Amino acid sequence: MRRLAAVLLTILALSLLVCGAMAESVRVQTPGGGVKMRKTPEAKGKLVDTVPNHALVEAEETDGEWTRITYKNKSGYVKNEFLLLPEALVGQTVYPDNETAVLRTDAAEDAAVAGVYNGHTALTVLETAEAWARVHPREGGEGWMPLSELTWHYAEPSAELAWIPQPGTTTETVAWTGASHALPAGAPVTVLSVSDVSCLVKAGEEYGELPVALIALDGPAESGDSLPGLAREEAENRARAVFKKKNKSEEEDLYCVTGTDTTLRGMDHPVYHCGFFDENDRYVRGVLVDPDDGTILFSGDYHAFALKPAFLPLPEGEVEIALSAEEIALGDVVDIRVSAWSRHAVTWAIEGDSIASFRGEEGTHFQAAYRPRQPGRYTVTVTVRDEQDRTETASAAFVVTERADALPLSPVYSQKDGWWKDKTYRTSNLDRSGCAVFALAHALYRMGFDGEDTRPEALAKKYALCLTPDGTNNERLVREASQVYGYRTRSEPLSDRKKVIAALREGAFFSFGVVRGHIALVDGLSEDGTMVHVVDSAPGATWERKGKMEAFRQSRGGRFYPAQTPEDLPGARWYFDQEAYGGLEYWIRLEDVLDRNLRLIQPLQEEE
Repeated sequence: MRRLAAVLLTILALSLLVCGAMAESVRVQTPGGGVKMRKTPEAKGKLVDTVPNHALVEAEETDGEWTRITYKNKSGYVKNEFLLLPEALVGQTVYPDNETAVLRTDAAEDAAVAGVYNGHTALTVLETAEAWARVHPREGGEGWMPLSELTWHYAEPSAELAWIPQPGTTTETVAWTGASHALPAGAPVTVLSVSDVSCLVKAGEEYGELPVALIALDGPAESGDSLPGLAREEAENRARAVFKKKNKSEEEDLYCVTGTDTTLRGMDHPVYHCGFFDENDRYVRGVLVDPDDGTILFSGDYHAFALKPAFLPLPEGEVEIALSAEEIALGDVVDIRVSAWSRHAVTWAIEGDSIASFRGEEGTHFQAAYRPRQPGRYTVTVTVRDEQDRTETASAAFVVTERADALPLSPVYSQKDGWWKDKTYRTSNLDRSGCAVFALAHALYRMGFDGEDTRPEALAKKYALCLTPDGTNNERLVREASQVYGYRTRSEPLSDRKKVIAALREGAFFSFGVVRGHIALVDGLSEDGTMVHVVDSAPGATWERKGKMEAFRQSRGGRFYPAQTPEDLPGARWYFDQEAYGGLEYWIRLEDVLDRNLRLIQPLQEEE
């Protein structure tokens, strides 16, 4: 009956079209695929083209059961029953073509948003005006939608799974279309729809559009529960297999968080929601797994808003450089991000007023850092090469000013950022031989010492005799410093598991040989007592020599995920002129440190 009504209304509307009348935009509507456009108004007429279902065409004249149309500069005849004039929609039930439909207060693209509906929402058409229709949803107030986004379905659309809406937050303060105020960084929003460059969001009771690069999805909430049917671990394995298949060329090492979702349309039971996150805890991809039979219900790519703007692709042959600042004080770090049409290979170079020009080896680091050691004007240049050996170059300049005050103490010193090459440590320097000194400085900072005498360069001068031809005598360094800074230590390393756990829970630290020839600091213990937190001034050395020892990062939910490279850790910086990583924090298993010469640094308890 619906189809018959559609045909009758369409024929009635089309009868108003006469030869020579002005053409009118009409939507093609069929129960399935496209409609055949023929040269003459007859079933045996020569085929001109096949017009896709839902396409907009220009209706020019009618000839009985046929209408002459124009589509992509081709003209021909189609059956009247497969065309829908706007007038034929009034009083009828329609559905949005797209997964998300925006209801506006007026018939204009820049009108305020009155509501947002999904593609399964039935809409009653109240009137049409040019390219717009005033509609009334079954639930909610009336408003306007473009006719080009509406379809008169022969049957109500079947329920489908959808990942939108998703909760998220803004990554920085931003003004948005559709509202009178700016949204601050970290503002909670609900993402309603996503395009290549923008997304429709709701914040409070207001709607607006934001660049996708400024939104970070929250992703699934972690859950340790298994649903009836497929076990949680098996669901994760299937999600990883899908992710691996869809991302063969990606270099990112993403970690997975799995929860359960009970809000999906068309499902009468919960499903697994496996989310993949990058090193900044930003949601990148989601996979929905049905626990009944392990079917992958949905796999959605979130790169458009999960990654930083620097990683969004540029048009072919274009390269851009983004600096964290165009002017910095001596001792500060400038972060540099490269956006390019290709992420195949990049070469870094720098020149300045008081330094020798530097040009590095070609590599894959499209984000790097630089710490100047002299004031002046600097220019950093990058050359990007793609798979076809095409190259493009871009440059950016920044100024380094003298610093009037003392350098601030950092909670994590970076031994390999270039700053320490001229800081003497007996017969060497802190860049080459200072790992034990940095570990001591990290411990002192965490005990509340913030004076000049606890900076690495001051400690290197004070305890210069601890450096031997074989490296720093760490036992002597820790012991001599204890006499000055008043903490408790012991001459022998601690290796008893229970005693190590007890000391850490009492607030102690351990300076230890994390790998051969490199010393770092243990400054914390996980709640379950199985992992220790490490502060490492030169993680590149650790990764080069760690062998089977694994390093981990901890998610927001408390789970630990292997860090294959330092870039898998939050706050990672790669200094291009040193080709080395800066200081980082991570976790390793307690069992992996017990035999690595743990030197106790235990603050004394204050007397009451």
